[in-house]
Amino acid sequence: MAGRGILRAVASPPFAATDPDEGRLLDRARGGDREAFEQLVEAHLPRVWRVVWRIVREALWDSYERKRLYHEATSFLKLRAERWKWVRQGGDAEKPMISVPASPASGND
Repeated sequence: MAGRGILRAVASPPFAATDPDEGRLLDRARGGDREAFEQLVEAHLPRVWRVVWRIVREALWDSYERKRLYHEATSFLKLRAERWKWVRQGGDAEKPMISVPASPASGND
């Protein structure tokens, strides 16, 4: 098993290493090695924070953006809590909680 949460997120593409050392770390992290995962996080955390800052910086001056980010974050956290509740009650962590029906054919062929 590749792990839970973020470890599972790096267990499949599109995450690819750009150098051989990072590739070995990715392989180990995908295998559940927390130390390798922590090394990857440490290596990439500055870039992650730069991206987060670019997103949040707008919210400092724009009340609409602040409210939008707040609602997006709370919606995500509620959905995440519902998913973990579903998994604890026996739902399969690898499958979605709901299935999305295929869209009907448009008939414009």
